[in-house]
Amino acid sequence: MKRLIIAALLLALGLGCISAQETIYYESTPTLMWDAVTTDSDGNPFLAGDTIEYEVYLWDYSQGDPTVQPVTALTYFGTVALTEIALTFPYRADWTVAVRTKHTDGGGNVTYSGLA
Repeated sequence: MKRLIIAALLLALGLGCISAQETIYYESTPTLMWDAVTTDSDGNPFLAGDTIEYEVYLWDYSQGDPTVQPVTALTYFGTVALTEIALTFPYRADWTVAVRTKHTDGGGNVTYSGLA
């Protein structure tokens, strides 16, 4: 009886070791969310004819601080009118995400905020 119990325990341990070596790959798509911008840089509320969009950029943090880089050096991810975007990173790295506001007034004039 002892041998049967010991054999069962060894078998269970062996199967546990085999299943522990299984490789599992996790994929995720994080969602970046931010507060809506409702006023211009002077604190004035946007007018009814104004359009607010958000430009999203990616930056490999190992290459330095993204807020001191020219926007053209950043990886453009997309423009959205909502205050959230699902991200898929192009390769494994320590990514930083920067967002700036694109304000188009009723006359078609476009202004951009700084990167945040």
